[in-house]
Amino acid sequence: MTTLRPAERILLAFFAYSVVVSLLLGAAWKVALAGIGAAVAVWMIAAIPPHPSRSALRASPVLRDWLPLALVPVAYWQMDFIRRPGSAAAFAQRWLPVDAWLFRHTYPQTWGGPASAALETAYVLTYAIPVAAVAILYVVGRRDRVDSFHHVFFSGTLLAYALLPFFPSASPRLVDPAGWQPPMNVMRHFNIWLLDHADIQSSVFPSGHVAAAFSATFGLFTALPERKRIAGGMLVLALLIAAATVYGRYHYAVDVMASLAITVMAWRFSAPRPRTTNVIAGANPIALF
Repeated sequence: MTTLRPAERILLAFFAYSVVVSLLLGAAWKVALAGIGAAVAVWMIAAIPPHPSRSALRASPVLRDWLPLALVPVAYWQMDFIRRPGSAAAFAQRWLPVDAWLFRHTYPQTWGGPASAALETAYVLTYAIPVAAVAILYVVGRRDRVDSFHHVFFSGTLLAYALLPFFPSASPRLVDPAGWQPPMNVMRHFNIWLLDHADIQSSVFPSGHVAAAFSATFGLFTALPERKRIAGGMLVLALLIAAATVYGRYHYAVDVMASLAITVMAWRFSAPRPRTTNVIAGANPIALF
């Protein structure tokens, strides 16, 4: 019998949820079918048979470390087709004043070219964070803790994604084009092109970028408690991404705060609890993790 790993269990639960919600909200049958297909893909990943060969293509545990990450964008895009009736303008009317107040008190309009370029670069790095985090675990010789990272990362990220269909909304850069916009640079051009061609259009609440960045950060804190500087570096990047989403007018400030709250809650409930076993003199405490 196949034993499901944390990433696989969470993905299966998410795609089962997507099928149920799509049916309840009256989405097209193709949406439910896509959820079932994604769930089948998860089962196929879990069922990859182990092989004694050291060939990377046949090492099923290694494949199962990486393949679930490919289903994260699939989970995100699927939410675009499960839409609850609602007005993006109504959402904007409620939260644009909050952003306007924030801009008046932080003066982002005065931030020059280097600051703007740095934030836009941080924003685009969001897409590489999950892969980079797993790669870090490999580099530091802690591949055995990938499941701990996956548990926290997938819990926080997919919990945020699951809420998207219930909050119809659009990016403030689209609903308030006459308002202040950051200066254009190469990275901003690229971000806008990517969002226009690969992002979902039905909702921006909560922020998927912020959820993924902080979930990866908390996952590294959980998986590498003895290497806090590594997770601390990821935290700095996550904070830059959170700032970039509001500065770039990709998200409202409330989107960021909601994602941060969701990921903290998911981290608290999904992270493994410390063991109470006494450390034997001379034993390696890391081995007890």
